[in-house]
Amino acid sequence: MESKEIIQNINKIYSRFNIPPNLRKHQKDVASVGAIICDNWKHNLHDYGIIRDDIIAFLLVHDIGNIIKFKFDPQSLKMLGDEKMNSEYWKQVREEIILKYGNKVKDATKKMLMELNPSKGITHLIEEMAFSKTDIIAKGNDWPLKISAYSDLRVGPFGVMTLKERIKDWRKRYGGKTRRFDSDGDYLTEAQVNFFYECAYQIESQIMENLNISKEDINNDSIKVYFG
Repeated sequence: MESKEIIQNINKIYSRFNIPPNLRKHQKDVASVGAIICDNWKHNLHDYGIIRDDIIAFLLVHDIGNIIKFKFDPQSLKMLGDEKMNSEYWKQVREEIILKYGNKVKDATKKMLMELNPSKGITHLIEEMAFSKTDIIAKGNDWPLKISAYSDLRVGPFGVMTLKERIKDWRKRYGGKTRRFDSDGDYLTEAQVNFFYECAYQIESQIMENLNISKEDINNDSIKVYFG
C-alpha cells in the first residue's frame, strides 16, 4: 500500500484493526505535526531526503498496536475519554490483538503494519524510530526520522504540547522511577532518561533551524487544518 493510499484510507485502516478513538486522535495529531513541519520547511524537501507522504502515513499508524500496553487503571481509563464506559469491550479487543499479534507492542505493531505492505520509506521509519535511539537520531542526518521523532515528542495523550511541557508531564508521572520508554526494550535509568531528554531538545533545535515557523506555532489550533 503506497503512502498516499494509507493516508486516504486511514479511517478504514483504524476500523480494520479496531483502534480506539483516543488512539486514533493521538496518531492523527502526531501526523498533523509532521505535516505542518513538512509544509513549513525552508528548503526543498527532496534535498533532505524528506518524502512528506511517507512521514504522514507512518505517523498515522506508528502507535497502532499500543492498546496492548493499556492497563485499564484509573489513568488509562481517563485517556479513554467517553469510551471508558466501554472498558470491558476494549479489554476484549486488547486480548484479541494479543492473541493474533503477540503481547510485545513493538513486534505486534510491526506485524500489523506489514499487513499494509508499506513503502520502503515507512518500513525504515518503523524499524528506526524509538525513544532509546534519540541520541542516534540527534547525531544523524536522517531528516525523515528526526521529523517523525520530534512530531511524536510534541504530542501527549490529550493533544499537542511543547517539548518542555511533555517532559514535565513525564517527570510528574514517573518521577525518579526507571521507565520502559520502548515498550519491549530495557528499562532506562533516570540518568539515561535525562540524557535522552537533552537529545530531544537537540532534535528540536535542529528542526527549528529549518522551519519558517516557531515551535510555538505548532499547536492544537494550527494542526486542525490537517486531520482535525
